[in-house]
Parts: sequence; C-alpha cells; structure tokens
Amino acid sequence: MENFWVVTNAKYVGIVKEQIPGIPESHILAEPEARNTAPCIAWTCWKIKSEDENANIVVTPSDAVVMNPEEFRRVIKNALVFTEQKEAIVTVGIRPSRPETGYGYVQFAEQVEGEIHKVEVFKEKPNLETAKEYLADGHYLWNAGIFVWNVQTIVNSISKYKIARLHG
Repeated sequence: MENFWVVTNAKYVGIVKEQIPGIPESHILAEPEARNTAPCIAWTCWKIKSEDENANIVVTPSDAVVMNPEEFRRVIKNALVFTEQKEAIVTVGIRPSRPETGYGYVQFAEQVEGEIHKVEVFKEKPNLETAKEYLADGHYLWNAGIFVWNVQTIVNSISKYKIARLHG
C-alpha cells in the first residue's frame, strides 16, 4: 500500500481510510474543493516526486471498472515498462464493442512499440452517427481515462506547457 495515493475531497478522507486501511495517511491528499483533474494530477505528482523522483505512475479514476483483471495487469505492466524507458505519456484505450455516445474516444496513429501507438487526437463524447463512424474506421478506442507516465516526464510536461500557455 505504500505505493498507493488517493486524492479526494476533504470530506471523504475518513471513507478512504476505512476502505483502504493500509494506505499511509500522508498518501491521502485531501482537496478542500474540487479543482478538476489536471491540477489534482499535478499536485499529486509533485507529492510523489518528493518521495521518489523516479516513480512510474498510473493515474486512474476511482470509478473505473475492470472486467478482466489479468488483461488490465498485462496492459499496465507493458505501459510501465515503456514509460520507465522512454519519456512518454501513455493513455489506455479500450477496443470498442459497439458505438457508444457516453464515452470519449482516442484516435490512434502509427505503432510505436508493441501495442503502443501514437495518439492522433482525443475526441469528446460523440453523437450516435459519429460513434458508428469511429467504430467502422477501426482506429478509435474508448478513452479509459487511465494514464501511465514517469513522474519526471509529467512534471517536465506540466512545467513546459504551463510556461508555454502563459507566454502564448
């Protein structure tokens, strides 16, 4: 449990402690109010970096449902190996089984290594006709909202794009 971190609203800290009793208390980060995903991730990564400057990180929403744990472990293991060796951000995509308007999509491009492909573009939740087009195209995955990276990669990216945004 020493490698698990949870970011939650301050009012849910007690529930987190109850449901994950082995997690170090310092790894439960309590937001006084919701600030969206990017600031939450940045804050957590800076905290993790202070304990392990070479950490590889898996970011997953708390409501993710894993239907095939063995496959999930395999995919995450491959992503961790990749991000340990390369300065890269990996997003997990799920091969769609039907047109779905309730999920965002990731359009993938050329293969980088093994099952890892470059991302062409992220697409927000489409209408039904567009979802059917994505399914027929074969180059779109459901966006699982799960990301894998090395802490140094994400800290560098956050710093770079924060500065670029301020000046651009």
